[in-house]
Amino acid sequence: MKRNTYGLVAAVFAASMICSHANPTGGAVSSGAASINYSSAPGTVTITQTSNLAIINWSTFSIASGETTSFLQPSTSSATLNRVSSTGGTSIINGTLSSYVNGTTSPGGAIYLINGNGIIIGPGGVVNAGGFTASTRDIADTDFLNGNLHFTGNNANGVQNNGTINALGGNVYLIGKTVDNEGAINAAGGTAGLVSGDDVLLAQQNADGSTVTVNPSTSATSAPTQTAVNNGVSGTINAVSAELQAANGNLYALAINNGGTIRANTVSHQGGHIYLTSTSGGGVVNSGTLDASATAAGGQGGSVAINNNNNNGTVTDSGSILAKGGQGGAGGSAQIIAQLITYTGNTDLTAPGGTTGTLLLAPDFITIATTGQSQDYTSVFTPAELESTLATANVLLGTDDTDPLGSLQGSISINSPLTWSSGSTLTFGATGAVYLNGDIIAPNGGIGIAADMITSGSSGDVNPAGVSANILLNNFTLFAGNFVQNSSTLPGFQVTSPLVLGGQSEFLRSGGGNGTATNPYILVDSPGVAGIPTFPTGTYYVIDFGNNPSNIGTPVTVYFDPEGLLSFDANTSKSAPTLLSLTFDPNGAPTGSSSENDPDGDGGAINDGHGSKKGTNIASGSSTSGFPSPSRLLTAGSGINAIFNGGVYAVKPPPFVTQELDAILSLDGGLQGSLGGAASGTH
Repeated sequence: MKRNTYGLVAAVFAASMICSHANPTGGAVSSGAASINYSSAPGTVTITQTSNLAIINWSTFSIASGETTSFLQPSTSSATLNRVSSTGGTSIINGTLSSYVNGTTSPGGAIYLINGNGIIIGPGGVVNAGGFTASTRDIADTDFLNGNLHFTGNNANGVQNNGTINALGGNVYLIGKTVDNEGAINAAGGTAGLVSGDDVLLAQQNADGSTVTVNPSTSATSAPTQTAVNNGVSGTINAVSAELQAANGNLYALAINNGGTIRANTVSHQGGHIYLTSTSGGGVVNSGTLDASATAAGGQGGSVAINNNNNNGTVTDSGSILAKGGQGGAGGSAQIIAQLITYTGNTDLTAPGGTTGTLLLAPDFITIATTGQSQDYTSVFTPAELESTLATANVLLGTDDTDPLGSLQGSISINSPLTWSSGSTLTFGATGAVYLNGDIIAPNGGIGIAADMITSGSSGDVNPAGVSANILLNNFTLFAGNFVQNSSTLPGFQVTSPLVLGGQSEFLRSGGGNGTATNPYILVDSPGVAGIPTFPTGTYYVIDFGNNPSNIGTPVTVYFDPEGLLSFDANTSKSAPTLLSLTFDPNGAPTGSSSENDPDGDGGAINDGHGSKKGTNIASGSSTSGFPSPSRLLTAGSGINAIFNGGVYAVKPPPFVTQELDAILSLDGGLQGSLGGAASGTH
């Protein structure tokens, strides 16, 4: 990445490598109490400040190699605002700028350097102060004195650091038209902020935890060959919180670029926070390292946020994102939000012996495919990229609400198989549909869905790609929306742990039908049966035992009366519902006569219409008396969580907290599983 071009400023900087520049000159105190000593020692200027705050206007403010400018301040909470006149030229610091508590060698308070002509810290330049702010945007005296750190201005000049800036307990802020760090910035106890903008407010706590607010300006000028904020390959930043922010990013060749290393750590048990934010689009690039890890045992990883979610905002990440936890601790979080994302980097949110954090990838639309590139409004992630990330992080794929025309909700299309062996979870958080066209195999991990719909095609579905996608997981969670697989040929579905189905979700695996009384859904495996409680009242089902070799070929239909099946008045403890009616009818339609279904009246179910009974296992406190006539098909919404195992388990009334399976279908052929909560099935 080329360094930002400053025109005359760069030329002055180059000349400074040859010529010597004097210490600051022409200082005049305009507020507070301070004295300036130019002759205490050769090459030294000492400012002794007796008020907590002071403002000094300078004719020039540069420090040549070997020279020193020192501020002696009353305390670590003191601050000095240094403003350079419009004719004072660029501030070039090749020597040492320091602050001390008066009478000691302890670090002092904050130094502010304001110069609209530009500020450059050369390769040999060193700043040691409690805090340091260098800005080509000005601040009103009254704002400074009142603690309102509001900087404004629209000149074309910027701030560049090629040396070393040490904030010994406070913050470092570099503010300008462009900001470039090719040196070292250390703010071990505070924030390091690199900010491109014309309207900047510091030290304000924002909702996301950041402390810099930068507002886009209608008068900002275009800079098509420059990078607004650049942390170059040799640039290093160490701070509790690192914030690279750019307003009007669309006016630059690139809004934000990190090719170096940014580390954010608080105390050893807590990772810090890193923000790369463009507020007006443009491009954000990370090809370096963003590290917000914790180090101590039990430590909690921090957070990394790369946000560029305005019109035409893009993020390209080919670097490393680290927010690791300590031994036995917890990994942190990371997010990349933009209209278009290209992600080829690596993310590690693990904690040895602890829990793994989550990476959010949130563009407008997502396609998972082995080929293709992110363009227009669709971000393409390859299986290899996601599988590599899932080895060291959970992944949440989110999408924006609508496309720029407002006509489509953000969707996710899985067009290639996904396979990972870690215990990580991949969650689909689309605002629109999730199109499942590729297998998902995660024997130790899982998927979660919080979308409007996930579908694996059938006639009439919005996804016509077919039903070839299989699911093999350790866990499956449906937070919201619908999971629908309805076709005469269903793909495989196997989940080791109990399905977790949210109260507002709908889960269906059916071999046909539309859920009406005349054309009920055909449930062919235990996952399908597990979804019964999630569909609305008035949905009708048929349990298809057609794969049982002893069956004569006619599906067995199970009927319940939803108005009389469960009596909660008689079961105030709600530990087990009262079963009032149950019939098995092999003929596929209500008969209206209980004797045809239970000839000896003992409540046993007829198997296959041949009179060979299977025992009916009914929960404690239930009754088999009073079959109504006519009976009805099994309907959702009637308070049933029923799994069939040679009969019926009526196990609990609503509400269903996790919709776990309390027993598993254990029949020949297509209905398979094991008692204890697993769900599997193919048809």
